[in-house]
Amino acid sequence: MNNNQQAKKNARKASRKNPTIGRNTRRPKVVPIPEEYYRIPQRRTEVFHMSECARDYLKGICDPFPVPRVPLCIPDLVDRPSFKIRTVCRGTFASGSFGFGYILVDPYGMAANDVDCIQFTVGTFEAEAITGGTGTIKAQNTRGPYAEASIGTSKGQVQYRPVAGGMRVRYIGTELKRAGRSLGYTALDGTALNTYTFGDLLGAPSVYAIPTSSNIWTKAVWFPTKTADYEYKSSISDTPLTASDAFVIAVAGTEPESPFEYEIIFNWEYVGTVPNTTPSQSDVQGMSAARSFIESSSLRNARPPSKGGLWDEARTYLKSLTPEDISGWVSGGKAAVKLLL
Repeated sequence: MNNNQQAKKNARKASRKNPTIGRNTRRPKVVPIPEEYYRIPQRRTEVFHMSECARDYLKGICDPFPVPRVPLCIPDLVDRPSFKIRTVCRGTFASGSFGFGYILVDPYGMAANDVDCIQFTVGTFEAEAITGGTGTIKAQNTRGPYAEASIGTSKGQVQYRPVAGGMRVRYIGTELKRAGRSLGYTALDGTALNTYTFGDLLGAPSVYAIPTSSNIWTKAVWFPTKTADYEYKSSISDTPLTASDAFVIAVAGTEPESPFEYEIIFNWEYVGTVPNTTPSQSDVQGMSAARSFIESSSLRNARPPSKGGLWDEARTYLKSLTPEDISGWVSGGKAAVKLLL
């Protein structure tokens, strides 16, 4: 069999195996598919960076007691310049003859320096509930820059809003008389704390009582949670005992007349006829992130002290978010979120 005959025979065999290949047709060349076509698409990552204003605001909520780098502001939708300050009140109070005592603060009274916004007990207090009368003293935020007459909507007056703040208390008596427990509580539902007992406060969700023997600060914090809290106010509250936004630190089971020291810190924004203003920032995404953490945690009330504090807890929480958790972060698509803090 010559070469020509062998070639024809091979062509016939090939056509039987693949009918599309004729006598004078070459077998098509196989082109490998690039590897990237087989790869599984990875979920893209959206990276968001909280502004300095939003980051400092969240830090001030988690722990208002360290001195901030700059005055705090609320990073809401309108970046209105404002006069930003921080006020500090320090003093002492005592438990009464039944071993119960408290210090109560109305944040909407602290904006003026001549209004009764703090109420606390002294050694002559004879009750086991938050009440007024004998053995209680009212005090003012004398560190504030404005009197009540300066707050309003008329020409020459100012309006205010509290940004974030808190109070902490610890025992300062002798070791021999160190006894009892303390707790911090902030009204979550707008209920006045008048007539509340230590047991009533302790029965609230996420409240944790700290033994006086631990020698650590008991804390209670306040921050905006309602839409009205973010608006500038032109009036002052002067009834801490019946205020609906008050927060309290109470002690019980102590030796009679046990002394405690307190520290109250608040950050404020004022607008109107103010001596100077500093820029504010608008960070809707950062504000949404901060509010998401606030709403997800029992931040307002005392809890066991953690190694990293609430700021580390906030960072861990925010880095676990997806776009569906915070409105307005990503328009469509399912992306992972990497939050830069």
